[in-house]
Amino acid sequence: MKRLFTSRLLKLSAVATALTLFFNSQASCANDDVSNNTAANIDTYDEGFFTPFSPQNLRDILEKIPGANNLLLAMNNNNETRGFGSTGEQILINRQRVSGKGNSIKSEIDNIQAKDVDYIELIRGSVSGLDVQSNGLIINVMLKDDISTAVLWNIGITKTDSMQGKPLGSLVLSGGEGDLTYRFGFERKLYPTKIKINELFSSADNEPTKHYKRVRKNWFREDIFSNKLSYKHANNTSMTLNSMYKKNLSG
Repeated sequence: MKRLFTSRLLKLSAVATALTLFFNSQASCANDDVSNNTAANIDTYDEGFFTPFSPQNLRDILEKIPGANNLLLAMNNNNETRGFGSTGEQILINRQRVSGKGNSIKSEIDNIQAKDVDYIELIRGSVSGLDVQSNGLIINVMLKDDISTAVLWNIGITKTDSMQGKPLGSLVLSGGEGDLTYRFGFERKLYPTKIKINELFSSADNEPTKHYKRVRKNWFREDIFSNKLSYKHANNTSMTLNSMYKKNLSG
């Protein structure tokens, strides 16, 4: 009786071992499939793709990448300042969200110089190692480790048909030294306004008595100073300091 029990126990152990090996094999295959699917969901665009377009900043690059341009259009109608929420489309820098609540991703893509971009990933689906997960499109911008000093400037004039033109533009100085990178910027925005006022006064008999017509012209101006200092302490650890000062004027 004891031998029969031992024999049955050995048979059960053999069956259990076979089942364990089978399921582990299936799990390994499944993991390989997931890895392959994850890789297939990432489209990479390097300098060889966007350099021929002679881009000046990150926005110029994204406008040339299929699928990314639609995200830029959606961004103009979105009030989020750090990506676009947790479920919609996202733009990440070095696989992380833009740090600093006051720093708009719109300004970030305008201030990053094209020469500092290593490659761009368009990610669809869940991928490990990202600062955020999304059901929509994720654009991950990977910057170069070595960033040389350079200046990016933009200047223009804004005017209306009856108001004298005034200059506006931006100036960005960026560079790096070892693990420390920096960026200093200044931007001036102008908003011309013209208001026409017509005032009509009447008597008790509803007869027109006085008529005043006034035209008010005004300029609203924003001067924005910003800086960003980032220190890479380790592969997965970095410290970033952002600051911004904005001054509003009218006249």
